[in-house]
Amino acid sequence: MRNRAAAAVIAAAALLAVARPAAPGAAPARPVTYSKTLCNHVTLYAGAAGRPAADPEAGVYAIGRIADEEVWVGPDGARVARGHEGAPYPISAADERAWRAAGSPDLQRLMGRSHYGNHGSTVRRKRIDDMLLGSGELSHLLPAGAPYRDMPRAASDLKTYLVRTAWRQRTELSGEGDAACVADEAACPAAMRERYTSLALTYAVVMLEDPRAPAALRTGLIELFRGLPRTRSLGKLIDRAGRTGDAIGLSGSGADGLNVLLIDGGSRLLAEGSANPPDAAHLRWYRTLAVERGRVARIGERPAAN
Repeated sequence: MRNRAAAAVIAAAALLAVARPAAPGAAPARPVTYSKTLCNHVTLYAGAAGRPAADPEAGVYAIGRIADEEVWVGPDGARVARGHEGAPYPISAADERAWRAAGSPDLQRLMGRSHYGNHGSTVRRKRIDDMLLGSGELSHLLPAGAPYRDMPRAASDLKTYLVRTAWRQRTELSGEGDAACVADEAACPAAMRERYTSLALTYAVVMLEDPRAPAALRTGLIELFRGLPRTRSLGKLIDRAGRTGDAIGLSGSGADGLNVLLIDGGSRLLAEGSANPPDAAHLRWYRTLAVERGRVARIGERPAAN
């Protein structure tokens, strides 16, 4: 009887605690992380005659459209929403010069009507990893609900971990490689191992885009990129949001075709792009990350303007 009475008192106290309003002046709970990214989702390569070029190598200049991509991540789910694309524009300074040299043809007529309208998707907690890390690949190779729990933080260890993860993805999930390669990464042909390294770098970029990634992990991933062979500094550059950062150029195709990363000097990736040759004039920013960010009370809400 005494235990039941004690339990009743505890239960009543718990209900009162839940129902009790927040103290005056207390900051409201904001359990949801919000960020907005500028994405160049559509790229068109134009020839000298002002017509679309099927082969990017035959294009004299490139034009694109930018759309907002908003991400909310909360304790019970996540949402990604993509807005309407803006007007077409030459992507780099070199593209703009080539476009003007070609007579400045009408960009809207050249690119055509946008088919990328407002749309989005919402998932429950169990599917957050799939949404932010890629369904069927990276999300299936890391601990569900805690993908960064077992991941090392030091750059050298991270590279080994991610290359091995890429090897697992190609052999376990995609069925690539013969029996020896499946049994031991070192037994895979050199060309396959190079693909694993390239895929590992793509994974690193995906994790830098994930708002859940811990700061120590972000720092390690950035140091991983800085330490790659033939990586070089491109100096201070400015992204589409007007932010200045340290640009690093990656050798070859980089990470999934992105060979320029803009870092804020700490643990944040500001922008991703490509440049050929690797200089500011030819730089095309494809993703400008977290141009707005903050914490909000619920999914769908945006931070108050400063």
